[in-house]
Amino acid sequence: MAVQLNTQKRGDGFVYPETGRSVEGDFLYQLPYSHTVEHADREPLDDSFRRSVGGLIIHMLGLLYQSRCQFWNWWAEGRLKVGDSKIAWFTDEDTSVSTILVTALKSWNSWPAEARRMYVNSLWHHSRIASYHWDWERFLMAFVVTDSLWALVRRVKSVAKPKRRASMRKLSGIEILANHYGIIDHPEFLRLFVRLRNDFFHQALWDRGHLGDPGSYDAFLAEIRLRRFNERLLLAIAGVECKFIHTDWLSLSPTELGTVTERRAGPG
Repeated sequence: MAVQLNTQKRGDGFVYPETGRSVEGDFLYQLPYSHTVEHADREPLDDSFRRSVGGLIIHMLGLLYQSRCQFWNWWAEGRLKVGDSKIAWFTDEDTSVSTILVTALKSWNSWPAEARRMYVNSLWHHSRIASYHWDWERFLMAFVVTDSLWALVRRVKSVAKPKRRASMRKLSGIEILANHYGIIDHPEFLRLFVRLRNDFFHQALWDRGHLGDPGSYDAFLAEIRLRRFNERLLLAIAGVECKFIHTDWLSLSPTELGTVTERRAGPG
């Protein structure tokens, strides 16, 4: 199995291309394979594996290990996030990873084909976000993930506005998702995410200023916080229940994954 090793790993946790296959000025390159996926009975994988169950598995692993994962002979572009970081603390020897994969696969198989594609694409985009250079690029793509998950949830389950809200203020999709899945609700920051997204998407404004301006502290951290929110949401939608989902996504401190079980309410 031959691959090109035209890469350079630097101390910032990214792999960069040095030389490779140039397409319109962009360098594409391949990484050496690190793991093998196979049936327990050694039967060959069918041709659709990469675009179905295989895609779910490798991109879910990318979520858990905060890295870009892909099949060995796929081309990569730009810098790639690699390293030894994890979504939360867990040991590779315990059953957490296998339980998450089995639970996610069970939920995923129960969804219509369109929802399955949306979820795998959301995982792929999430793992790629760190490769973007500017905070506003990372934030916009993080909100793409949030929007796609909101659309997915509405396809697999009816999610209504919580009745316990005293205010008649219309809730955004991200606020409804937080309430529905028991993710800590910080309304002021969730509303900030929506404002930043709307201003940027509809008016090309970042934090109501110019691109390149320093912006506010909360705008600078918005993409980090939204990605951490999405990490919890991606697991919850897949039917996973664990301590990590209910921890504070505003905190930048590491936390434990906790005991992993299947959500009683199911994937929706």
